[in-house]
Amino acid sequence: MKQALVVIDLQDAIIRVSSLLRVNLDEILYNNKQLVEAAIAHEIPVFLITVKSPLFTDKMASVSPELAEYQKNEHVFHFIKHAPSAFTIDEFLPKLKELGVEELIMTGVSTSNGVLKTARDGANNAFSIVVARDAAAARKASTHDDALAEMAKFSTISTTDEIIEKM
Repeated sequence: MKQALVVIDLQDAIIRVSSLLRVNLDEILYNNKQLVEAAIAHEIPVFLITVKSPLFTDKMASVSPELAEYQKNEHVFHFIKHAPSAFTIDEFLPKLKELGVEELIMTGVSTSNGVLKTARDGANNAFSIVVARDAAAARKASTHDDALAEMAKFSTISTTDEIIEKM
């Protein structure tokens, strides 16, 4: 099954500037880097999705420095959204189809918003969904856990190591 890694909103405006995350940010970023590197090694497309609100400068909508270096790779795509789901980006679904993607590996923040809404829209568009529970985060652990429970109804919930092993 052709996979794509979809990383939601790992950008400084979300993960550092706001009070969004009260988790181990280093662990979340480390796991995302591991997934991005494994995906690139297996020539799996990587979608770095960021959000831009009217309050954000262009720089605030850029990918976090920890992941920005990967944008030079031919298998990595950066799209900017203006709503929680990546499927609101006009070019996103056509690009997935063009690449023959059947399964989305989901990571990022917030588990209860952008990750959940993109995963749900992906499932509604007939994609198989896998969520990396240790590469996603929300404001509170309980919110993260509730979102994972909701996504478990239509997704496979896995760890970074388990996902990499199956690439």
